[in-house]
Amino acid sequence: ASLTINWKTHEGHLSHKMVATRAGLGWIGKNALLVTNEFGPRLRLVTVLTDAPLRGKRPITASQCGDCQACVKACPVGAIHGKAWTPKTDREALVDVHKCAEFIDQYKAELGAPVCGLCVQACPKGRREPKNRLWGETSQELV
Repeated sequence: ASLTINWKTHEGHLSHKMVATRAGLGWIGKNALLVTNEFGPRLRLVTVLTDAPLRGKRPITASQCGDCQACVKACPVGAIHGKAWTPKTDREALVDVHKCAEFIDQYKAELGAPVCGLCVQACPKGRREPKNRLWGETSQELV
């Protein structure tokens, strides 16, 4: 959520991730982040509430992570439980947000920001080869 209303449970008024699954944009990964095929978990969300008659995609109702355990293995504190998401899955069944928050608080000076991101980096969904900063090509395009 963009505005945390309960710091003890790390919850907000509205789950942007759940709204996104209902709109068919992606699913909740084993790391409790929204995952899309195009970007993986590498995105930021904002929700606009409206009564406008908009067409959406079919809601996504199951994880598409399959047997992948990349984020689980990447988590330095074992906060990710490795369970598959459905819309009825509580966040606590997927990830221990307190372990995650404690790690981030402990290392935020070293990390340079109050974020870890190792689970995001590990996810193979939506991963792209970085482009050359000078010419904008990938290494494959340069060969």
